[in-house]
Amino acid sequence: MTEKHALLDLDEIFGVAHKLEVHYRGKAYELMLPDDIGPLAFVKYGRIRACMRGLGEAKEEDGEEAAKKIEGVVRNVLALLSPGLAEQNLSIPAAIRVLQFYNEEAGKPALPEETPPQAGGKSPETPSRRRRRAAQSRKAVRHA
Repeated sequence: MTEKHALLDLDEIFGVAHKLEVHYRGKAYELMLPDDIGPLAFVKYGRIRACMRGLGEAKEEDGEEAAKKIEGVVRNVLALLSPGLAEQNLSIPAAIRVLQFYNEEAGKPALPEETPPQAGGKSPETPSRRRRRAAQSRKAVRHA
């Protein structure tokens, strides 16, 4: 009689083994993964999203004020994802590049509505989405 063995590897599916790091001035700073964001951080993120929606409606004459708000939002998101890195007071272009990296690697945008859907309403594929899909495919093959 053969023994059946089924395996559900949540670490592989949800990327626990996958870390996001930013190296800056000789130090490594880890970014929080989307699935690790707790309830308090989620509430803060909701407030940041609301602020971003308001900035999308800013008029051209509000440019300097809107720019300051955008800088504040970028810094708030960075502080949410990596408090240690946020303390380094990165330039705005560097902070934005960190958020772009996060969006590409984490599979979820750090800033709302930043990554528009592709044709057909699908979001762009990211490395983490490819890993999850591959893990799910391997799981399906094991059970076949």
